[in-house]
Amino acid sequence: MLVLPWFYRLLYEAHENSVPASFKAIIKPLLSNNLVLGPKAERAGSEKYKNYFLCLDIGDEDLPWDTAETDW
Repeated sequence: MLVLPWFYRLLYEAHENSVPASFKAIIKPLLSNNLVLGPKAERAGSEKYKNYFLCLDIGDEDLPWDTAETDW
């Protein structure tokens, strides 16, 4: 089984001569951490997030509720 986040992390952290810089620039956004509630130190493709990309960014307009509503 190939785990893509982990595989991309290995490629990104590989020695400069083994993976072209242009390819590393392409996969860098996939390895970014856009978690809002989680710790920023976590990295996609490593340790407990070995199987997960953390780069998804959901805008307020895509949420299924009204973000301006303040009903408690």
